[in-house]
Amino acid sequence: MRKAVLHLGVVAAYALLMTLLSLMPGNVSEPWLPHIDKFLHLGAYAAFAVLCAPIWWRSENIRRTALITLMLLCLFGGAMELAQTLVPNREASWLDMLANSLGLVLGWGGSRSIKKARIWRA
Repeated sequence: MRKAVLHLGVVAAYALLMTLLSLMPGNVSEPWLPHIDKFLHLGAYAAFAVLCAPIWWRSENIRRTALITLMLLCLFGGAMELAQTLVPNREASWLDMLANSLGLVLGWGGSRSIKKARIWRA
């Protein structure tokens, strides 16, 4: 039980970090590499899915819990994109939402590989 509460704290802290980073005012200059932010979105949301994986590993119905968790994370990503319309020099992007979703799928797949390899125990 204590391990589960600690884990939820880590997930909440990561969600807070993602919120802060998503809602920081944007940089007006062009990025040094076009569309580099899409890779950052993909990586950040893949990590988010991997961090949440022990939640569904502990569940009695792993598939259902994983699906619900990934849907909630997808909604979180969409909410962050919409909230960016209220932040100076930021805008919502369908491509960012796609990168977020793809990152979640990759993170889910990665977490399954980690679990099968027994590298990480829930």
